Amino acid sequence: MYLFFAVLNTYLRSFFFFIDTNNIWHWRLPLQGLLNELVAAGLFYLIFRFLFSIITIPKLRKVILALFVTIWIIINYINYQYANTFNSLLPFSWFYELKNITEIGSSGDILFQNADFDMIYLIMIPFFFSIYIIFHLDYLWNKTRKRDVLYILFISIFFQSSTLYADIQPRIESIVHSHLIKYWYYGYDEKRNTSKEAYELNYISEPFLKKINETIDDRPVLVPLVKKNTNVVLIIMESFRAYDIGAYGSKLKLSKYFDKYAEEGILFENIYSSFNLSKVGMWETLCGAHQNIKGGAVFTHFPDHEIKCIYDYFNEMNYETVWIHGQSATYDSQGYFMNRHRVKHIYDRLSFPVDSEILGWGLSDREVFRLSLDLLKEMKDPFFAVIQTITNHHPYVVPADYKKDYGFDEQLNRFFSSFQYSDEMLGKFLNEFIQTNNGKNSLIIITADHGNGKSLKKFNQKERLKILNQYHIPLLILYPNNQKNIRRKIDAYGGQVDIMPTIMDIMNMKYDFPMFGKSLVRNFKHRYVKGNIEGGWLIYDERFISMRHKKSPSDVFGNPLSVNEKDQEWTDLFNEIDNLQHWMVQQKAKENLLKELSQLGWRY
Repeated sequence: MYLFFAVLNTYLRSFFFFIDTNNIWHWRLPLQGLLNELVAAGLFYLIFRFLFSIITIPKLRKVILALFVTIWIIINYINYQYANTFNSLLPFSWFYELKNITEIGSSGDILFQNADFDMIYLIMIPFFFSIYIIFHLDYLWNKTRKRDVLYILFISIFFQSSTLYADIQPRIESIVHSHLIKYWYYGYDEKRNTSKEAYELNYISEPFLKKINETIDDRPVLVPLVKKNTNVVLIIMESFRAYDIGAYGSKLKLSKYFDKYAEEGILFENIYSSFNLSKVGMWETLCGAHQNIKGGAVFTHFPDHEIKCIYDYFNEMNYETVWIHGQSATYDSQGYFMNRHRVKHIYDRLSFPVDSEILGWGLSDREVFRLSLDLLKEMKDPFFAVIQTITNHHPYVVPADYKKDYGFDEQLNRFFSSFQYSDEMLGKFLNEFIQTNNGKNSLIIITADHGNGKSLKKFNQKERLKILNQYHIPLLILYPNNQKNIRRKIDAYGGQVDIMPTIMDIMNMKYDFPMFGKSLVRNFKHRYVKGNIEGGWLIYDERFISMRHKKSPSDVFGNPLSVNEKDQEWTDLFNEIDNLQHWMVQQKAKENLLKELSQLGWRY
């Protein structure tokens, strides 16, 4: 039985090594991954030997083993698809999303649109191999000697100790040298403990007040303000990575329409997403706040927070507020968030005609932009509208005439096809909307919900660190046609938390609530970007610091730098931001939140 599990596990793991060869920088990394699979095989063996000491009916033994193996094969397939998209193992929290599975579509649609060639060698082959072994060669595994259990136990312990190379940097979510079960154990246990922990706010450090909480005094807005009652349309594109956009240096020719409009507005060159989930990107973009690392995503873990978000500001100005998305509003509790912030017009999947085109996880971008155009050109102004797309999401399904072969593997071809499709739908919407009366009076912001962990295809771009290239996102602001157009590029470093104050500055809106974000159209002395992928990282003064390797800073291109005295101060600020953000979303009374922050020196 141990040999069966060992063969099955190593077979399934071997495909992960080919997802991105950049993950393998030393031969011991895949070796460590295979050893982890042998440890898992030992674990499975010991569990089933214990179960079979209790269960003596041969047929029941076979059914239980076959059921487990089938589930394990399916989990590994899902893990493979997730790793292909995010270059990380599947988090345990993903299974909580299954409660929303019916909101994505019927099980038949989901199965059909996710079907691909990978299923043959990742599901069909291991499944039939396992069934044959279990039901036809049961004499090979059904009996065992007591000493075999001891042998397997000692072998597993030996293999586990062999995975602990001191010179291999620990990355628990690595698809090459870590293991899914190990990742779940450490990741889930940490999330479970921290989510229950209440953080006591006793002070705000002087470096925080000086560098994070810079005031706007004597820092004027550097671009023209728009006229009063200008409409605002914020378009958040699914997984729209800047690395693959022509305006940011790509030669793939996937973004003809974005590139065209990038020449007509303000293009921000150095904006990064902190994570790889939409609910995190939405929170940061709409609320100018950081991801709540300590206690879980705010949308799902702290829905009754008292943070003031951009919808609240526009409601106070008597704007019509709108959210349009091609997925169910119940997914990730987005609808609850929108209601909580008094969004007046919520359009989700149920708002579209029943015969609307479905691609992948939701309604096609064509349908989303078509409905958006119909609604916004007739909407009473002024309005603030958020359009959220979804087609450029795994499984990257597009209409047949948009499927292209770019000369890469099937997964990348599908991603690039959906990327180009989304760009074209965006362009068609912009072409028509800006010709309408409401469109001519609209400030339009285009960005992404997050980056993407897929492979990077190099085309003479500035080769930043891999993680920065993967989570580099676009930010483009187009001024209304009936006002003076601004064409320029801004190279300030920033994150999604900085988008909300940037919009507010251009709209000449006054801040009256604490925000972590800093406007990108003011000259602040201290700029920083905070990321939470791969253990966390930050950028300041074009220095990159990984929270896992604090003593090995580099520049943003990966060139090693010497440690300086500011590095420790910024890494301390990284942790202080996490603690302070966690405290803020836990507060139940806005008045008390504002009072305590003011007493501790926060200025806004």
